[in-house]
Amino acid sequence: MQRTNIRQIPLLLLVLTVLAGGSIAADGQFTISSKALKEDRIISVSLPEDYESGERKYPVLYVLDGEWVFDYAVGTVKFLSNDVAGRIPKMIVVGVPNTDRARDLSVTLQKGAGYVNFLKFLETELKPLVEKRYRTNGFDVIYGWSSGGGVAGHFFASNPSVFDGYIESGSGVGRRSSKFYS
Repeated sequence: MQRTNIRQIPLLLLVLTVLAGGSIAADGQFTISSKALKEDRIISVSLPEDYESGERKYPVLYVLDGEWVFDYAVGTVKFLSNDVAGRIPKMIVVGVPNTDRARDLSVTLQKGAGYVNFLKFLETELKPLVEKRYRTNGFDVIYGWSSGGGVAGHFFASNPSVFDGYIESGSGVGRRSSKFYS
């Protein structure tokens, strides 16, 4: 069994940040009816090329802002995990789109802020469903860019055991959000 090495995450971060990609089709989509968000979300999934040919279990990369950066993340994972590069393990990529970005990705100190429900959705609804539907190995990474990076960073600061790796790229961390990290 191939172990996931957390030291490989910076390489994934670098390539996710700088790699320009084209359109890459998702292997599938499913709809999840969220009680935390009180809405349905269409989730995109890309499986490793050899997923159907065996019983191997895979790590999962959860990509926030899935409607914008899912294709880039899939391209990066496929490039870094191919037989030539082999820098990271093959993994399942899950794209989480936004329906209300300001509500879900604005990390604030206000009580009842929408991002709290979004975090609950990720932890208690989406992750368990992905683990049930796909062969996962229990190593989960969350990737957020811009405001999604702020959410990933807040997840790390407030509840680091939810994911095994956190990639925060181009986040809106500033003076107002520094209170979350102190």
